[in-house]
Order: sequence, then structure tokens, then C-alpha cells
Amino acid sequence: HDIVMACSHCLRFKILTVRNLPMGMLVPALNPFDVLFVDFMHMPPVYHRGKEWKYILTIVDQFSFLVFAFATEDMTSATFVGIIESIRKGLKMLQLEIGLIVADNQRSLLHSVETQQYSRLPI
Repeated sequence: HDIVMACSHCLRFKILTVRNLPMGMLVPALNPFDVLFVDFMHMPPVYHRGKEWKYILTIVDQFSFLVFAFATEDMTSATFVGIIESIRKGLKMLQLEIGLIVADNQRSLLHSVETQQYSRLPI
């Protein structure tokens, strides 16, 4: 007897949730905020209430494709950590957590988040 895993339609059109991926590939998000992609982008300067905003921090949730965009004055790790922490506090009220943060070439941003997380651990 053959074992049927799913109907023919499901086999053709639904995504398998098996996590066997080649090395180097990211595990797909199975829940909201499991994987966030972050990137700073330049924009034409905007002046508002005496401040000059030159950059946009974009954060995209891989699971829901929800996009956050924050106008910032600079591209420093302190700015990045402040925004991530504000998102984390909001998610904590909803009993959600940020899983993986992925940045293309901004390792200094991710390093600052890791350092801040390690400082909270009782080591």
C-alpha cells in the first residue's frame, strides 16, 4: 500500500513545512516576527520641527510581509538598538518575541544588539 501524505492539489500548491534546507539558507519564518530583515536607506533630507531626517530604517517581517519604516537622523547602532527595543517592548505586551534579525552588510548594527542582549544575561 502507498502512503498518501496529502491530496494531489496540496502536494502541488502548498508549501511544505519541512526544515531541510541547504547550509547557508535561512529557515523560513513560521510565525510573525520570527525573522526580520533590516536595512538603512538614504533619502533626500526632510526638515521637521528643527531636525534633519536623512535616513530611513526599514524593517520587514518575513512571515507577514509587514513593513516598518522609521525616519532617522543618523545610521548609528544606538539609533538602531533604540528602535528595535521599542518594537520589542510593544511585542512583549502582545506576548510575541523577535526571533532572528537579518541585515545585509551592517554587521555593526547586529553586533550592538547582540552585545546588549548578552549584557542582560546573568553570566
